[in-house]
Amino acid sequence: MTPLLTWRAANRFDRRLLPAFVCTDPPKKPAYGLSPHRRPWELEVQSYVRALRPPVKRPGEVLLIGERDGQIGAVVHFAEADDPCNVFLKVIGVAWELRQLPEAKGGAFGRELMATTVDLIRQRAREAECGDEISVVGHIDENNAASQRLCAEFGFVALPVPPPGPGLRVWQAAFPL
Repeated sequence: MTPLLTWRAANRFDRRLLPAFVCTDPPKKPAYGLSPHRRPWELEVQSYVRALRPPVKRPGEVLLIGERDGQIGAVVHFAEADDPCNVFLKVIGVAWELRQLPEAKGGAFGRELMATTVDLIRQRAREAECGDEISVVGHIDENNAASQRLCAEFGFVALPVPPPGPGLRVWQAAFPL
């Protein structure tokens, strides 16, 4: 399958592009007194991405950009939790504009983002000699059905543990190396 995006590590030049990243509609929180945003988790992801200041400097941390036509189309940020064999997915997001394209049908950009992320995590784990598998954990808003479906498709399961925050669930997957 031909990639939909060109993937690369974020660099300092992305500092001027990330603050314009939009992954929700409307792209701003409704004014005071209006009904709340339909997808508040998307606003949180968007705010997180906009606040990133590449390049990442902590060992074990990765900020990956998916480009299309010179624009940031997707972002993933992950880091080693305790060691290279345990990874925490901090954020994944696909630009709203891309999600409206005909080729985005069925979550194609999200699938590519997740496949690219899992491949890179597995590659880094092999290099770190993690043994037979790597554990990947992330938090997903309990109302974010699209991300839950995507993660489930890649083998993640919701764990029966106390939530790390209001409205969040812990999802985990173990990938063979």
